[in-house]
Amino acid sequence: GLQPNAQALRPNTMKQPDIADSFEDHYTPEPMSGCWLWIGTLSRKGYGVFKHATCRYRAHIVSWGFNHGSIPSGLELDHLCRVRSCVNPQHLEAVTNRTNVLRGSGITAVNARKLECTRGHPFDNANTYRYKGARYCLRCKRSRNRLWMQSQRSRRQPKEETP
Repeated sequence: GLQPNAQALRPNTMKQPDIADSFEDHYTPEPMSGCWLWIGTLSRKGYGVFKHATCRYRAHIVSWGFNHGSIPSGLELDHLCRVRSCVNPQHLEAVTNRTNVLRGSGITAVNARKLECTRGHPFDNANTYRYKGARYCLRCKRSRNRLWMQSQRSRRQPKEETP
């Protein structure tokens, strides 16, 4: 399987010229963006895969290892350029998973950047509550609760009998 990080490629192995040459044969610099685009095998998610001996490694992590050494414990690499096939170590930063997720374009990141609810009420300290990690609008909740209470009252009132 795919190795989770380049520590499996031992530091003395990474200094061997044939491995560095083999790695360099698998990317091409893109002059406009500065990305080093991996032209070797790509994973299903679009990340470069570097094959050495009988193992496969994530190419951007190998590139980081060549240039910076091990990834600090508790951190992961973020592509600052947002290009998954880029292996330019200057386009990579070791960050926490939270930082990496919030910098992305997934639903978690999109929702975290919202400044107001769907009805335009602000997400500020006075109008926001959190439940199970999500933000909710207090004004909208109060409005929903008011409508629900009204519906419950109307259900409880006895119906007038008609003759």
